[in-house]
Amino acid sequence: MMKTKRFIVACFGICALFSCVKEETAPVPSCAKITLGVKTDAYESRASVNDLSDLAKMGDRIGIYAITDWSLPAVMPHVRTTAVDTETGRLQWEGTYYYPYREEVRFYSYYPYAPTGEAGANYMEEQTGAAPLLHFTLTGEEDLMYADPVVGSDNKIPASLAYNHLLSQFHFVLIDEGDFSETAIESITFRDVNTSSVLYIEDGNLGDWSNPQHIALPSSYPVKITGTEEKPQKIAGSLMLQPGLRQFYLDIATDNKGIFRDVCITPLGESTFAAGHSYEITLTFRKKEEEIEVDIETTAWVTPWKEGGEGSGTIDR
Repeated sequence: MMKTKRFIVACFGICALFSCVKEETAPVPSCAKITLGVKTDAYESRASVNDLSDLAKMGDRIGIYAITDWSLPAVMPHVRTTAVDTETGRLQWEGTYYYPYREEVRFYSYYPYAPTGEAGANYMEEQTGAAPLLHFTLTGEEDLMYADPVVGSDNKIPASLAYNHLLSQFHFVLIDEGDFSETAIESITFRDVNTSSVLYIEDGNLGDWSNPQHIALPSSYPVKITGTEEKPQKIAGSLMLQPGLRQFYLDIATDNKGIFRDVCITPLGESTFAAGHSYEITLTFRKKEEEIEVDIETTAWVTPWKEGGEGSGTIDR
C-alpha cells in the first residue's frame, strides 16, 4: 500500500526589532512579520505530493489569503507563492506582509493557484464583502487541495494549516484469465465526467458540478494484457475526478477485441467514491464459453491514504 503524508503549514509571527512605528489609529501594521513554513507530519492523505521535495515542485502554485474580515482590505490579498525551500520548508512570495497591531488574522490557502478574473477555465472570482470563489475545470491530472483556515496575530502563533485533498483518485491494474496476451488496450476513458465546479474559499466546500466530458487515462498506450492474479499488471497514470459519486462508466478500447463500453465501477462498503481516497481498479479479462464473448470483471479497492473500502463492477460482452 502506498503511504503518503499530509502537508502541514505553520504560520510564524517574527517580530522585527525597530522596524515598525505604531500609531493610535487602528488597524495599523505591527512589528510581526508574516512567514509561512512547511513541514511533513505523520498524517495520512491522498495526493501525488508525498514529501517536501514533491511539494517544492508545486511551490509556485499555492494561493494564500490573509484577512481580518472579508469586508476589509486583505492583509495578504490573494498572494501566489514563488517557491518552497526544500531545506527549511519556508514558503516564499514577493513582498513583505505584517500582522495588524493586536488584530486577529485568518489564513486561507489552496492549490493550484488561479488568477483573479471573471471568466475562463480556472479563475478566482472576487466578491465584495464576502469570501472569493475558485472556479475550476478538471483535466483529471491535477490535484485540488484546501487548507482549513487558522487564526493568528502579532502575539499569537496560529495552529498549523493542514491541506486536505478534495478529489477521488483512480489508477488501474490488469489481470489476464483468458489468454489475452495478444490483445492490447489502446485507451481507458471515463465517460461523461463532470469537470467544472466551484471551491468556496470560506469553508473549502465544493459547489454544483457541470460540464461533462470524456476523460482518458493518460498512459503509454498500447498496453499488452499480461497481468496475472499473482502479479497484477499496473498501468501507468492516474486520474483525479469528482468525488461523492456512486459510480463511473468506462469505455475500454482494444486493438483486436473492439471497445468494451459502459464498464460500471462502484465502491463496495461505501455509498460513494470519497474525496481523499485513491481507488485501484482491477480489470480482469476472461473468455466465456462462446469464443467471441469476453467477460471483464472490475474491482476497486482503496489505498488507505484515508480509511475506505472496496469496490467492484462487471461487464459482459
